[in-house]
Amino acid sequence: MIFLGGLYLALTVPVFLMAWRSAQSSGFAPVWVAAAWLLFAAAAAVRAWFRSCPAELDWRTASVFALPAAGLIQLLVGATEHRAATLDEVLIWLALGALFVAARSILSDLNIRRLFLDATLILGVVLALVSMAGWGPFPNRNHHGAFTELILPLAMVRAAQERRPVFYFAASILAGAVVLGGSRAAIALMAAEALVLIWLLGEHSWRARSLTLGIALVVVTTAGLALWPQMAQRGDGNRAAIYRSTVALIAERPLLGSGLGAYETAYPAHAGFDNGLIVDHAHNDWLEWMAEAGVLAVVPLLLLALWSIREAWRQPWALGVPAVFLHALVDYPFHKPALAAWILVLIAAMIAGRRSLAWVHGLPARADVSAHPKSAGVSSVPAMVRQDDPMEMPTVLDVTPPPPPTFVPTQDAGLTLERPQPSPARAVPAAESPAAHEVTVTARATVTVDAPIDRPARRGCRHPTVRGARRRS
Repeated sequence: MIFLGGLYLALTVPVFLMAWRSAQSSGFAPVWVAAAWLLFAAAAAVRAWFRSCPAELDWRTASVFALPAAGLIQLLVGATEHRAATLDEVLIWLALGALFVAARSILSDLNIRRLFLDATLILGVVLALVSMAGWGPFPNRNHHGAFTELILPLAMVRAAQERRPVFYFAASILAGAVVLGGSRAAIALMAAEALVLIWLLGEHSWRARSLTLGIALVVVTTAGLALWPQMAQRGDGNRAAIYRSTVALIAERPLLGSGLGAYETAYPAHAGFDNGLIVDHAHNDWLEWMAEAGVLAVVPLLLLALWSIREAWRQPWALGVPAVFLHALVDYPFHKPALAAWILVLIAAMIAGRRSLAWVHGLPARADVSAHPKSAGVSSVPAMVRQDDPMEMPTVLDVTPPPPPTFVPTQDAGLTLERPQPSPARAVPAAESPAAHEVTVTARATVTVDAPIDRPARRGCRHPTVRGARRRS
């Protein structure tokens, strides 16, 4: 719990530092926050080592470290146009990667992961209320929209599953804050999230489905009728011209790039227009990554984004992660360390949830008691037996004590032996079974499916045991 609190603090403090404009402009806050992340990750690594549970490294971890690796290569060969900016960006991404590895270790326990996601939902609602009052920490409405895209699926999935008014209220507050903020991309992506969740959560009652659909329709209707004319007058901020200039910058150095964090320095030489303003970002993280680090460094991140789309299909609460990857096509959420940290930590939670079928707020399965005779008491994932399916009608089990065995006399060498004759099994119809000896599995009886609980990544890892579950033999 101490490291969970430390992880939550390491993610929350930088969000509030985003309102500190002087620190953001000087670069002081990101560098010191990155140093704090590295210290926290080192402490988490020591904790994992003492518990004989080292971090599990795979291609997804390598994808996160692709950008700092490209920056280090640029520093070694002198292929950057702003050496100090590249060095700072490498430090920040190394810290983000270390925080990602630490989060994979900390969130590997099911109970801790649930607590973390619940606290994340509470933080999102609080920030939405504060932003609606005009005191939010996000200086950019698009960044607030990207952060809320991560939180909204948590509220919607919980609302559809638990059917409590508080979760419907939370989803409405999150959606309303983004609509009032006026981020066009965020409004469109959140409406898409709601529609996808309606389809994924279609196994639930019509009440939950209709309420979720209502939230999506309110977001789309309000944005179209009240805010779209004002948003359309803003135009695209010459983004099309910036995209063309960025493509020209990429064509000059397609493999190594112009230097991680050196976009602002390298861009003016390829700018196709001049509006008198400084272009510090491409308003497209994917183009900016290719311009700074080269195409080869972006391929691992693209694979990670595609994996998150497939994995969000299994874990609907994480639908906000691929939504932010899509939002990065028209904005730069990953170039804000506070937002990038939240995205990477939620990806770590997705990976931890994938290792076991005991998903956090996942879809409940449907199972029949007779179809899973050995599954009771194995997993903590509930499955509901519903009476509307003819294959799941109430089952009557005959528990009447069997009759005593019948002895058949035999003659052998003058001795009479009695051999027990087994009684044939018989099927007792439901109407003939005595009321005192029948066990009826009624509709909506809770059973469990055969799903493994959270397991440590390696043998010998002293991992906390999930409460209320037993390990499989």
